[in-house]
Amino acid sequence: MAKLGERLAAVARYVTPDAVVADIGTDHALLPLYLVEEGISPRAIAVDVADGPYTAALQAVRERGLTQLVDVRLGDGLSVVRPGEADVLVLAGMGGNTMREILDASPEVVEKASRIIVQPMEQQAAIRQWFASHGWAIVDEELVEESNRLYQVIAAERGEPWDATPLEMEVGPLLVKSKHPLLPRYLAGLLQKYEKILQGMEKSRRDLPAQREIEEKVARLRSLLADLFSPKPDPN
Repeated sequence: MAKLGERLAAVARYVTPDAVVADIGTDHALLPLYLVEEGISPRAIAVDVADGPYTAALQAVRERGLTQLVDVRLGDGLSVVRPGEADVLVLAGMGGNTMREILDASPEVVEKASRIIVQPMEQQAAIRQWFASHGWAIVDEELVEESNRLYQVIAAERGEPWDATPLEMEVGPLLVKSKHPLLPRYLAGLLQKYEKILQGMEKSRRDLPAQREIEEKVARLRSLLADLFSPKPDPN
């Protein structure tokens, strides 16, 4: 039986029971195999654009005797998925801008899906902004740790988008609202990243508008950390 790390396990938890899943960028087809073997999905489509991962996925599916339930396809994004073929679309392990390009390239497939689950490695704000501008509402978000790194997982369905600030688009409006226990670490990591960028800008003494933008982001991150996680004074 396929075993998943924390990152893909979080993705699997957001898959609607009895839904056919299309896993884009499937690599070794770990997620589709898990979903089928656990009885979460009746069948799945595993897609990869590269020959190596496609071959590895095909071999893994054959070894488990699941070729009738997990359909491995070689292709770019959703181009090899027909409209209405998949209820849930999964895009994991890629950047937010790449996800946007994949979704924009196959609007007919996206239109027929009931849920999109993403696990962006970077550019998290880009995919949240895509959801907001295309009529998709974020219904749940998760932060998980695997190999000393934190990953965001986002589930979206058709509906009214959240009214989120630019910083919440990057961090996650539901993660902020729920005060997720891993959020302080995540915010501290972002703050360190932008402080380092700001130091480099200050040394180079150029591109002042961009520097001001980073300064504002650093200030907002510090404020968010203080507001959410600093001890509150006892009113008594």
